[in-house]
Amino acid sequence: MTSTSETVSAGPSKRTHHLKHPFTTADGKQVTEILFRRARAKDILAFEEELKRGGSDTGVTLAFLASVNGMSLDDLGEIDAEDMIEVGAMVVDFLPEQFKGAREE
Repeated sequence: MTSTSETVSAGPSKRTHHLKHPFTTADGKQVTEILFRRARAKDILAFEEELKRGGSDTGVTLAFLASVNGMSLDDLGEIDAEDMIEVGAMVVDFLPEQFKGAREE
């Protein structure tokens, strides 16, 4: 069973998604959860850069998640497909409104 917790404070909203299938990064760090928070400018830049390159929906999602989590795309590329599908659906909630339909234009 996957669990998600949400913390709302004076700052931006955050959500932690616990992975069903933890993975290990190239430097040996075990990743057991993915952090979600409201997007910052640097996260939007990563998102836009992947869109400009013509990246797939998965590529755009991974670019955003990597930015939010301070991970490399290579490391985040190790996420299990089942977890990727779950977190991919959650990403939209943390994007500004004008980016939510960016793939449809």
